Amino acid sequence: MQNIDQVISELEKIKAKCRKKNSPLGFFALLYYEVTRNVKKGIENQIFEDNARMETLDVIFAKRYIDAFNSYAENRDTTLSWQKAFNHSNNSSLILQHILLGINAHINLDLGIAASETMKGQSIEGLEDDFNSINGLLGEMIDDFQSRVNRVSPLLKWLDRLGGNTDEAITNFSIQIARKGAWKFTKEFHISINKEEPLENRDGKIANLAEHLSRPKNTWINFLIWVIHLFEKKNNQEVMDILEG
Repeated sequence: MQNIDQVISELEKIKAKCRKKNSPLGFFALLYYEVTRNVKKGIENQIFEDNARMETLDVIFAKRYIDAFNSYAENRDTTLSWQKAFNHSNNSSLILQHILLGINAHINLDLGIAASETMKGQSIEGLEDDFNSINGLLGEMIDDFQSRVNRVSPLLKWLDRLGGNTDEAITNFSIQIARKGAWKFTKEFHISINKEEPLENRDGKIANLAEHLSRPKNTWINFLIWVIHLFEKKNNQEVMDILEG
């Protein structure tokens, strides 16, 4: 892939595959497709500090997810973080959990690596503003996506109204924390001489976080997840239709 249009085309193929297989992996694919389209609009409207560089970052970043998805589909090895996310395609995880598991692997691991590759031979500090911009777009999309998730997970909607950010409490995951941790890892990874060691260490940590996202240790939270799941729509193709608006 050489440009963002090719990325969008590949993401459309992943959405189609997930829809055909009635796979919940399509939930994150939908979100990421919309984020990528918004990045494209941002580039066209020249909103980034370096718009040509942003397209390069977007392509490198997206390729990590696309390669991971295709590797999993073909029973080839991928990172532990993505393996954990993809392995829940056949279990009773919440719709929200499927989405957060994808965000966890892609933001907490992939974004830092992609940013470092984009700035190879240069100071990573020069990318911070655009790094925050792409994270900001993701945050805006998640806020919009939340209302759609509420339509397919009605009990989550009521819990959200009654308890504030109950959805984050249920999954023990914060997008804000993920953003900060991703930039910290980016800087450390960029200056490391041997990239394999920090990548392996980071992958292990993010895979452990994925385990907590999918199976929280708190008994009460697990009970809430079980109850919420009872009332969620179960046909993944129908869920994808609603999440697409």
